[in-house]
Amino acid sequence: MCGRMACALNKASLLHACQYQDDAGRYCNPKWVDLNSRGEYRPSYNISPRNYHPVMLSSVHVPKGARGRTGHRIMMSPMRWGLVPSWFSGEPQNFIFNTVNCRLESCMDRRSFKGAIAAERRCVVVAEGLMR
Repeated sequence: MCGRMACALNKASLLHACQYQDDAGRYCNPKWVDLNSRGEYRPSYNISPRNYHPVMLSSVHVPKGARGRTGHRIMMSPMRWGLVPSWFSGEPQNFIFNTVNCRLESCMDRRSFKGAIAAERRCVVVAEGLMR
């Protein structure tokens, strides 16, 4: 049972909890979008790697014309928990997601994380708890 996460909030509660201030100083909820059709978020106190879990991301990381893309600056979408390294050449769904976390002190030394961090490809994983 290595690496479990808890997030039992429903979509509406998640969006409210993740409000941000826009450029005019107004509070906004992120826009919930389904960027893929493979997974759906299900609130749970026992989320394991490879399950879908909500993350917050900037719209600059979503290609124009992508499924679910909106005009909102911040979006929330369920994504599969785990890192697909940049050096993996197959289909992402065929990669066995074993990498789910990294220590801050070593993230730039690890080949799996270095490319994504350098390219500023990151998101905020929303959770109520994390068990190691």
